[in-house]
Amino acid sequence: MSTFFYDFNTKKQVNPLDGITHFFVNPYMPESFRALNLGNKIINNQVETDLVIQESTGLPVIILPIELLDLSMVKVKVEDNLNMTVYTPKKRIYMKPTNEPHIVRIDSVLF
Repeated sequence: MSTFFYDFNTKKQVNPLDGITHFFVNPYMPESFRALNLGNKIINNQVETDLVIQESTGLPVIILPIELLDLSMVKVKVEDNLNMTVYTPKKRIYMKPTNEPHIVRIDSVLF
C-alpha cells in the first residue's frame, strides 16, 4: 500500500519533504537534539554545521543537513498550517516550516 499527497489546486502529486535540505532543533527543546543522537552523528560523520543566531529569539541554532536524521522509509502527515509529523518505525518527529523554504525546525521527538 502506498500513500501520497495530492494538491487539487495545482492538480499535481506533492512530496511534502521535497526541497528540504536542512533542519535545526528548536533551541527551547534540547532534549530533541539528544533524542535524535545528533551530537554523536555530528562528531562521527564530521558533518559541517552552520551556527546562526535567530533574529526573533536571539538564540543560537545549529543548521544541519537533513541526511543526518538518517531516516529510511517514513510516513509524513502534513497539517493545513504546513506543520509535519514524520513517523518512523520507532519515533515521531514533529517539524515546522521556517521562513527559509529549504529548512525545517524540529520541535519534539517522541518514542
